[in-house]
Amino acid sequence: MYGAILGDIIGSVYKETPIKKKDFKLLNRDSKYTDDTIIAISVAKALTEVDKNADEETIKTAVMYSMKFFVNKFYNVDHGIFFNNKWLNENYKSYRNGSEMFISPVGWIYDDIHRTREVARWIAEITNNDTEGIQNAESVASAIFLARNGKSKDDIKKYIEDNFNYNLSRSLDEIRKSYESKISCQQLVADSIIAFLESDDFEDAIRNAVSLGGDANTQAAMSGSIAEAFYGIPYTLKIELRNIIGLELIEILYTFEKLVYNIKEPIKLDLTENLINKKFCEDIMYFHAALGGPYCEGYIAMLNTKGEFYTGSFLEYKNNSNMAYVVDNGLLMQIEDELDELPGRKERNKNGWTYFYLGYKHVLYVKDKVIDSFCKILNIDVEKDWHLQGEQWLNAGMRTIMELNNA
Repeated sequence: MYGAILGDIIGSVYKETPIKKKDFKLLNRDSKYTDDTIIAISVAKALTEVDKNADEETIKTAVMYSMKFFVNKFYNVDHGIFFNNKWLNENYKSYRNGSEMFISPVGWIYDDIHRTREVARWIAEITNNDTEGIQNAESVASAIFLARNGKSKDDIKKYIEDNFNYNLSRSLDEIRKSYESKISCQQLVADSIIAFLESDDFEDAIRNAVSLGGDANTQAAMSGSIAEAFYGIPYTLKIELRNIIGLELIEILYTFEKLVYNIKEPIKLDLTENLINKKFCEDIMYFHAALGGPYCEGYIAMLNTKGEFYTGSFLEYKNNSNMAYVVDNGLLMQIEDELDELPGRKERNKNGWTYFYLGYKHVLYVKDKVIDSFCKILNIDVEKDWHLQGEQWLNAGMRTIMELNNA
């Protein structure tokens, strides 16, 4: 999902003024999301609200309702076919490319490729009449499914060629030389997949797609969606995405992410002396603290290996001997002094913990025994990326705990 949206945002600048080079600024003040993002998110939201085994009618009804709701709510974004009055008429369907742009959520949810293709086909039929358009949606969803399940690029290429009859053997250099703005939908998708196949990492896949000189945001969205499943996305780019799309859409992405990774809601318990004990403190994997000020008591949150999530005021924590055992155990020996010194960079590791800066006097400590899994899930470099956001650490923490418990 993040990959498709980032591709749309990055490619939006070159939608009307195509380029055929990879050396360009990834994001600038003109970068924005388009209707491709809005419709993709509307699909994601609909799929979080129906059962994974829902039938065709249930899924189509939910997706159609969600699409129309988002079209009306975000009518002012840069738009194409989805945001015109024709499309709001249920009898109108496009013969143009379209479904492959917003199908990425389907590639993430289902447990087998047959179900993935089935649901992709159903959703594509909402907006597309022709066989080619529906096939395009199936191919993109299939590529995402294969990539996120650890298949190699050769495996992905073979499956797409065998099942959808695409020619994926051309090079990007060959494509650029003869590229025209008006090409078939099938070629548009094939070239986007090639942009991924020739890439070295997520960013390179986006640059490849934009550099084709075609429908930049559409192709970058497709290439980016597959690249995310294959490589992951640098956390810094996720931060940029959140800054652009806003809180309402971010919350939908978080909900979708919880469904994809089966992230359970943490068990929220009151932070009281009766609940906090030595055993709990020894099991803590993540400790999130914000120092209080003149008008607030501060905040702490602790997540242990069972997925139990304790939260409360920093002042209450500090004044409670059982809660303060965490400090005595070497986590934050001089928490107030340490928080006061941030964000000045200093020793990253301390007594078996690694810290991340979350904002003014606001830190997250991650136990060293899970730091590698934690950083892998967020696709961050512990030596470079030390700015995180609250909700994201909790999601990544829950995923890490699930992986440890299922190992």
